Amino acid sequence: MSCCTNTYDLGCIYYCNQLKFAEATFSGSVVGVFSNTNHAVSQNITVENGEPFMFDMSYLNENMDYTLRMYVNGINISVEIDNIEYDCFTVKTEIIGVSVDFTPYPDTANATVVIIADGNASYTNALLIGKNIQLVFTDNVIRIPSDYSFNTNTGTITFISPRDIGEVIQITFL
Repeated sequence: MSCCTNTYDLGCIYYCNQLKFAEATFSGSVVGVFSNTNHAVSQNITVENGEPFMFDMSYLNENMDYTLRMYVNGINISVEIDNIEYDCFTVKTEIIGVSVDFTPYPDTANATVVIIADGNASYTNALLIGKNIQLVFTDNVIRIPSDYSFNTNTGTITFISPRDIGEVIQITFL
């Protein structure tokens, strides 16, 4: 995972609300990864051109600081705010706040398969058959698409090198 080049502070938000910011300049699927030193949580959203990015904050722990990175097809994207490109966003969840109406976009549900590596480079899981991979983590490190190949017909992911025994592989898919 690369370091942030330019970070935008989104401030504090009540953890049961949705986070809305900026405007998408495209339509499609985006994976948001909220991370801190303890864990990472990914959330798939569908964005519409000209509409704000919206994430459901109830998936996150309350009273914590997070860094948000957004990915399209496994590539970290930047978002323009006030004519400046930002590739990372910080936000703090608060326990006290006022709840507002939550209106998620369609297709916000994603699923994750967790595999414990056994020293091989290839892993097959029936839940991945016919699916589209959104993100791949190994021990909480995001892997770029050139780190692996995926066969949707068999549900097999093959890494460019064998994974260490006991390494946690998380695959988020639609």
